[in-house]
Parts: sequence; structure tokens; C-alpha cells
Amino acid sequence: MSLTLRFIIAVLLLCNAAWFAIVNPVLGRVERQYLEAAEEPMVDFANFLAEIASDRWEEAKAVPSISGALKRAHARHFEAKIYEVVKSRVDMHVAITDLDGTVLFDSIHPDRIGKPHNSRDVRLTLAGSYGARMSRSDPNDPLSAVMYVAAPVRDKDGKMVGVLSLAKPQLNLLVFIEQTKNRVKAFALVGGVAALLLGILLARWIAEPLRELTRHAEAVAGGARPAAPRLPGHHLKRLGEMMEEMRDALEGKRHVETYVRNLTHEMKSPVAAIRGAVELLYGTPTESQREKLLANIESESRRLELLGDQLLALANLESRKQLDQSEEFDLKVLVHRTVDSKTPNAQNHGIEIHIDPLAEARLHGDATLIELGIANLLQNAIDFSEDGSTITVKLRCEENDALIEIFDQGIGLPDFAYDRAFDRFFSMPRPRTGHKSSGLGLCFVRETAQLHGGEITLGPNQPTGTVATLRLPRVV
Repeated sequence: MSLTLRFIIAVLLLCNAAWFAIVNPVLGRVERQYLEAAEEPMVDFANFLAEIASDRWEEAKAVPSISGALKRAHARHFEAKIYEVVKSRVDMHVAITDLDGTVLFDSIHPDRIGKPHNSRDVRLTLAGSYGARMSRSDPNDPLSAVMYVAAPVRDKDGKMVGVLSLAKPQLNLLVFIEQTKNRVKAFALVGGVAALLLGILLARWIAEPLRELTRHAEAVAGGARPAAPRLPGHHLKRLGEMMEEMRDALEGKRHVETYVRNLTHEMKSPVAAIRGAVELLYGTPTESQREKLLANIESESRRLELLGDQLLALANLESRKQLDQSEEFDLKVLVHRTVDSKTPNAQNHGIEIHIDPLAEARLHGDATLIELGIANLLQNAIDFSEDGSTITVKLRCEENDALIEIFDQGIGLPDFAYDRAFDRFFSMPRPRTGHKSSGLGLCFVRETAQLHGGEITLGPNQPTGTVATLRLPRVV
């Protein structure tokens, strides 16, 4: 499971926990909060009406006056827009009972007049407590809820003579409650989505340095020599530095083992030839044999010297992580100069080096290394070309890259050699002499290309021969 996916799952779990720990309690509190807010003014109004009833109680006009006022209020037509709810009529109702709980007046249920009223709000008020309750006219319909608040009716001496119960349907209030709950859910959902998106971005931001390290490690494992990754933060920077140190240590150990093994193998042949010639010189060779043996010793000595020089040059190149010097130069001029330097060698074998019209391209890098790399490719083309054939050199541009292509008309390479051509000390016999080279030239070209952010490839040329393509990033 990726780090990003783990982070997203963690955010989802946190959002889920926040819903149950915060949003659910808030949603549960919304209804209670609205009911408490509605109950408070009902207490005031119930006590206000109770005082009006007290003033007319002794005259037995309390019920007629409140009944008439309610009828006139219910008959009113108005339009009050309370936020998103439009109220057009008075929906409060009143019931009055005596000290025995017998109903004297009920604006909702007039058929209850003269009957006992044993509801909780009246019962508690008669007992001297605060009386209030919430009931549904239809037990299965939450929108039929009605809130009741009762207040004592007292005579002039302060003695309780009855109870006034104020009733208000909560349909409009429940609309407010549902709207608020929906808003809370919407805000929570938007917040959850925002948290998830932020979590994804945060996960990608956190995981990007690790992805960079992974890409770096994959490139190293594939044989590339990428620049050290630039990572944020002290610990990640230190991790990147340690990876570079570990890579250097592993590469150093591997290089030493490879160089020692391959160098020993390559040195065996010239050393054996020199030793054999020396042993023969201790005898009594003829003058012609002596000259031949000395020439052989000189040739093999030069071969050892060339091998040592090329190894040192390649080792120096492989130890670099970046170019020691870098400047902008004209690649077209450099290609012409390199071809001119190799033309005499080609002419010795009757080989013509043909230059196609070259594109204009400027590079930023080490011109000396690039020139040596192209010279190595040209020398390989000369070595593997038949006498009297033609080598074609092209320079073209492709998007952000410059491509140097060298086509020869030689015998070409067997299929297996294309994959091994860039291995150290791997070499194929030259058709003209039957001898192998040191097998380090193409390694040098590959290291040069990688240091410049490019690549070198070999492929078959049609109908015969090989094409070498050196791709390098150009200045655009």
C-alpha cells in the first residue's frame, strides 16, 4: 500500500471519527437548542396572559376576554418572512383550568370544557412547579409536535385560582431545525471533501521526496548516474546524502572488482606475448627474428600503455557526478573539426567520410569530452568499415535534443553484441586486422553522454553496417 493511499485512508478515518464525535452531537443539540430558544418567550407570554386572566377572574370575564382576543388574533392575515419561512397566521392556543384541573376554556379542543385536564404542564403548575411539555397530536408524525407552557393564575391576594396553558405547534420551528441540520451536514460534507483534497495534496507533498528517492534508486539500479536528489528538510537531506555515500561505496567496490578482473584478463595476452619474446631473445635468434621479437615487444608494450591510459581516463570520467567545466559551444563546428581529424585515417583505407548538411545546434557542456566521444564513434566506424566504403555523418535536431548519427557500411554487429557493446573490455575482432580493441571506447562515450544528460545507442544500418546515435540536450 502506497504512502499516499495510507494518508488518504487516515484522513477518511479522521473525517469519519469527526462526524461521529462532533457533527452527530451538534445535530442532536440543534433541535434541543431551538426548542429551548422557543420555550423562553413562551414562558413570558404565558405569564403575561395569566396576569390578564387574573385581572378579570373575579368578574368571571377572564375566559371571554382571552377567547375574544384569540379569535381576533386568529382571524388576522399578515405575511411575516422570517428568513426562509413565511408566517401568515397566529398559531398559538390557550387552555384555562381551575384549581381542580377542570377545563374552563380550550381554544384547540372546545369539547374538553368541563372535563378534567390531567396533562403534565397543568399538573406540575398546580403542584407549584414549572409546568411544560412537548406532545404529538399524531404519535407517528414528528411534524405534529406541540409545545405547552403553563403559568398559574392568581387572585389579588396572590392565591392560585387556576392555570393558563399556552400551546404552540412546532411545525415552523421544525422547519428551522431541519434547515439548520441540513446546513450543518452540508458544511460537514464540504469540510470533509476539503479535508480529503487537502489530505491528498499533503500526502503527495510529503511523498514526493520519497518518490524522488525511489526514482533516484531505480536509476542507479539501472546503471545510470543521476545527480544527487535535492530533498527538503534535515532528515530527508541526510537520507539523500547517505544514499549517495552508499552508492559511491557500492560502486567503488564493484568498480574495483570489475576493473581488477577485466584488467587482469586483458593484460594476460600482451604480458604473455612479451614474456615469450623475451624468452626467445635469451636464445640465439637470427637478426630478422630478433627484429621481429623486438617489434612484438614494442607493440604489446604500447598496447599495455594504451590500455592503462584509457582505463585512467574512463575511471576519471566515471568518478564524476557532474561536469567539472561547462560552457556553451557550437556542435556543428565541433562535428566538422572531429571529422577533419579522422579523415586522414579513413583515407588510408580508401574510406570516404560524407557529411550531410548539418543542423544548427548549440550545446552546454564539456566540448572536449563531446569531441573525444564523437572521435571514438568515428574510429569504430572506420575500424568496422570495408575499404572503399562510405561513412555518413548527420546532425539533426529533435525537440530539445541534438542527434549525431554515424552510419557505416561495414559487416555490422551480431544481435547479442548490441546489448553488450557498452560493457567494459567487450570488443569484437576488427575485420581488417582480426584484432580486438581495449573495449573501453564505447564505455567512455556512454559516460560522456550520461554526464551531459544524454544517451548513446547502437543499431543496425540498412542494408549493412551499424548506426551509432548520440543524443544530447541542446540549448533552445
